[in-house]
Amino acid sequence: MLGSRSANIPGVANARIVTLGQGATIRVTFTCLVGGIPQTLTQDFPVTFIDEVVLCVPTLPNGTIDADIVCRVFDARCNVVFNQLLGNFVLLEVVLCKEVQVHRLVKLEVEAKFCGPRQAIPIEEISPECIPFPNFPEQCPTFFPPENCLCQGGVFVNGTRTITVTGGGGGLAPATGNLLIDNGFGSTAIICDQCTLAKSSLNVVFNETPGGEPTVDQSFTFIATEFNQPTCTTTPVETLTVTGFGKFQLAGQAQRDVAFTLILNETTQRVNLVISDISGTEIFAIVDVAASINIEQCERF
Repeated sequence: MLGSRSANIPGVANARIVTLGQGATIRVTFTCLVGGIPQTLTQDFPVTFIDEVVLCVPTLPNGTIDADIVCRVFDARCNVVFNQLLGNFVLLEVVLCKEVQVHRLVKLEVEAKFCGPRQAIPIEEISPECIPFPNFPEQCPTFFPPENCLCQGGVFVNGTRTITVTGGGGGLAPATGNLLIDNGFGSTAIICDQCTLAKSSLNVVFNETPGGEPTVDQSFTFIATEFNQPTCTTTPVETLTVTGFGKFQLAGQAQRDVAFTLILNETTQRVNLVISDISGTEIFAIVDVAASINIEQCERF
């Protein structure tokens, strides 16, 4: 450090402008041809830089710096700007990468109290229990996935339909409105897509058409979350029946867990869906509603 002076920065205490001098030694190698023979000359040149930096430095009342300022050059780069001698000079570009730190010893006050060793913690003596011989060997994990579905089916409904409402649904008469049965993204709901039970999707949305008198809104949403293996007729496949569980929410009410039974009939192009609470009481029933249905048989393996 060559010197320092106050930086006079409002709101920043102990801010000072510190003048630093950094130096480095640059080794330059000259190569030229003398009489067609390469000649090499290596020469070291000292390089000095003077920089001013703004630091927060603790000072004594008389303005003396009460800290150590450490400046370290951790890298240096040198490039030849022009590779021809300019008279007796060569032009170089030198860049120094430096690190500046302010070090000061401080005292830390740590609140503590006198303490002594704790009492010994008794450890209960436990007699080891040996597994009776012979031991049953550990079983291997399941290597093969469960059997795929017997059949797969798709259903899509989007339009005005009339469905049956039981007492649990909040109404006493059939309700008419727009019924949507899909996969939740506007496409066909598929049970056992690619003959895999895990690739099943079923989403139902019913928006009741308002009547002339104020009545209970029987609009609802239903999303199936768990499917059981479906059963279906064989050769040819005509119907597919699947049960499971899902989430049901009636308009203005909280979501609840329910069970469902879905029956698809490809011959009649009709769908039946019964939604019941966990105790088995029916809430809504979609009976023989016209739909777009396709059922295919799966190969078991």
